[in-house]
Amino acid sequence: MPGAEQRSHRAAVAGGVLAMLLFSGNFVASRHGLQNGLSVPDLVLLRYAVAGPLFLVLLLRIGLGGG
Repeated sequence: MPGAEQRSHRAAVAGGVLAMLLFSGNFVASRHGLQNGLSVPDLVLLRYAVAGPLFLVLLLRIGLGGG
């Protein structure tokens, strides 16, 4: 593989591994929360209370599109 193609392949594999770790970590954290007294609505609130503001900042930074 040429250099740029090899770096692209490694970046793709690293992205896949990172996604796998994040998704599996979500399952582990959810199970731990449920076993230690959190309810499903609590977990939903936590998920959106963290992800919402993070994505809002990203959205405000890149704009709403349309020109």
